[in-house]
Amino acid sequence: MIQLLPFAREDIKELMKEIDSKPLMIQWSGRAYSYPLTEEQVKNYMDKEYGKGSYIYKAVDSSTNETVGHIALREIDEQHELGRISYVLVYKRHRGKGIVKQIMEQILHFAFSELQLNRVSLGVFTFNKPAIACYEGFGFQTEGVHRQVCKLSDHEYWDTIEMALLKKEWAERTVPVQEKVIAKEGSLAEALKTKE
Repeated sequence: MIQLLPFAREDIKELMKEIDSKPLMIQWSGRAYSYPLTEEQVKNYMDKEYGKGSYIYKAVDSSTNETVGHIALREIDEQHELGRISYVLVYKRHRGKGIVKQIMEQILHFAFSELQLNRVSLGVFTFNKPAIACYEGFGFQTEGVHRQVCKLSDHEYWDTIEMALLKKEWAERTVPVQEKVIAKEGSLAEALKTKE
């Protein structure tokens, strides 16, 4: 089972080892950092984000106590009930195990059920088909494409897809199947009563 625990300064070095190339750093953080990633950059990120009320987590395998990933919920706007998922990463040796789905499930539950947000957004690079499919599986809708937002080299730019999920869409997805069946049967019963 994967648990989300607060990301602390002692977790920085392990994260830095994981971000071992410029493309991976950009894929993880967009334009937030310059390569190579340094401890100072991550500390500044933590101070800034925690100061704004963001939630930064490491994903930990509870059976081994090993850190397997990273995720953040940022740009919290309590008045308009908004939040944004950022910095999603599953460590290389743990990919292909369905960990990102567990991480997303937990962060979305936290956003919608505990923080009572109405809308959660995220950005994903257009070439990252597995991530896009994962987000669509949770009900995220594509709202547009931002063209050439990140420059990888003199001749290569990356586009991002902007996606969002609303609380009512999340609630519909998370209603247990049995409850959906009961709801349909209840509606049918009500319909039959009106015919009598």
